Amino acid sequence: MENIRCEMLTDSDSELWNKYFGLSQEISRKYYNSGYMPGKTVQKFKEQIIGNSENLSLHRDFVVFENDKPAAWFDLSNVESELYFGFDVLYDDVPENIMRILLTRLYTELKESGFNYAVNYTFREPMINAFKRTGAEINEEMQISRLEKKDMDVSYFKKITDNAELNKWKLEFYEEIPDRLLNRFIEFSQSMISEIGILNPYEPKMYQLTAESWKKNLKNFGNKVIAVFLFGDEKEIAGLSWVISYPDSLSTVQHNGGLTAVAPKHRGKGIAKYLKAKTYLKMLEENKEFKYITTDTMPWNKYMYRINEDLGFKSYRKGCSFKLTADFLKNYLLI
Repeated sequence: MENIRCEMLTDSDSELWNKYFGLSQEISRKYYNSGYMPGKTVQKFKEQIIGNSENLSLHRDFVVFENDKPAAWFDLSNVESELYFGFDVLYDDVPENIMRILLTRLYTELKESGFNYAVNYTFREPMINAFKRTGAEINEEMQISRLEKKDMDVSYFKKITDNAELNKWKLEFYEEIPDRLLNRFIEFSQSMISEIGILNPYEPKMYQLTAESWKKNLKNFGNKVIAVFLFGDEKEIAGLSWVISYPDSLSTVQHNGGLTAVAPKHRGKGIAKYLKAKTYLKMLEENKEFKYITTDTMPWNKYMYRINEDLGFKSYRKGCSFKLTADFLKNYLLI
C-alpha cells in the first residue's frame, strides 16, 4: 500500500536536514544542471535557509516522503505582506498524490497563519502543468534569457564601449560595494526597481532593497558581485549595472537578482548597453569561470529587452507564477 507523508523540519533534526539536502541536490543535478552546486555542503545549505528566514515572521520547510523515500520538498515564507511557497519533485512529472498532499498542507498553513492566498513562482514545465491540472490560473508569465560565453561578440562589445563622450565619465568596478557608496547604491537601485514595477502589467508587489538585506544576502549565500558605476559627477550615479556569481556554481553569472539602470536625466545616451558591454569585457579579460550569463528581463520591459537581444541574449526558459487562494484550495481539495 502506498505510504506518503509530509514532515516539517526543525533546527535540531539533523537526519531530516540531511535528507532535505540530498533531495535538493539530486533535483538540482537532474533538472537544473546549470545551477547545480556539487561543492555545496549540508551545513552551508542549512545556514543559507535559516539565515534568510531570520527576519521573517513565518518560514517553514517540509519534506514529502513516498514509501519512506524523499520525493518532494515544500517551503513557505512570509515576505513583507505576502506569503510565498515553493516546491519541487524528484520526478519528470508531478504525481497527483504529491500535489494533493502539498496543497492540503498549504491550505492548513493559510488557515493557521491568517493569509488569504499564497504565490508560487516556477520555471519547470511539469510544475506549471501540475498547477494547470488543478485549475489554477496563471498570475504572471516570466522568462529567463541566456548569453553563452562562446557566443559573446567581443568586437561588438568593444564597438559599444568605444564611446568618446562616455569614456570621459568616471567609471568604477567593484566586487564589493564600499560603505561610502552603499547608501547611494541602495537609494538609486530602489528607485529604479520602483520604476520597473510601474512597467510590469501584472502589477506585482516589488521587493524593498535595503543596506541590511543587501549585506545579509551576500553573507548567507556567499555571493560575489560584479558592479560597475558610471558617475555624472563625484556624487551623482548616472547609471549602474551589477551581476551576481555564486562560488559553489561557477558556470552561471546572473543578471536576474541584479539590475542595470540609468538615471532619467541621462537616458538616451546608450549608457545601459555601454555598462553591460564594459562588464562582459572585464569578465572575459579576467577569465572569469563562467559558461553563461542569465537575465530575467521580461518582454514588457521593451528598452532593456531590446538591449539584451542586441548583446546576444536568447530566450532560454519560460515560467509562470500562480496565486492560490484559500477558497480555491478548499474547492479543489473538496474540504
